Amino acid sequence: MTNAVLRTRNIRGSHRTEPFFMSPFFNPEFREQHFFNKTTDRVLSNIIRNENNYIIEMAIPGFTKDNINIAVDGNILKVNGSKEILETKFIKREFRLDEFERTYNLPKTVDLDKIEATVNDGILRIYIHNLAEKPALQIQVK
Repeated sequence: MTNAVLRTRNIRGSHRTEPFFMSPFFNPEFREQHFFNKTTDRVLSNIIRNENNYIIEMAIPGFTKDNINIAVDGNILKVNGSKEILETKFIKREFRLDEFERTYNLPKTVDLDKIEATVNDGILRIYIHNLAEKPALQIQVK
């Protein structure tokens, strides 16, 4: 074997050399347990701030509006989705196509009644409008 496929592992103080594919990472159960559960698997997102609103963009290829749920609880925005896919035996898996979940803390300056969302070409866009600024009140002293 060449050095390119060998790596050294420290097991209880001793070193041994093994092929890279014998690493626990290449064990399907290890990968599923450590990398692909709902708590660690995240979709990529962008957050944009304009004068009038915030826009959250999320990359969710293959999802439609019927597969997506968006809810607000207090100041927490929760976005999740799920869909059924055919059973596939992966050699390597870096992202999921069957489910996702993401939460965002919303600032107190947004209008929770004016949240809108669209999905197009695998990008979910959530528009969160700012509260209208109230003019300063002048209080007359009596």
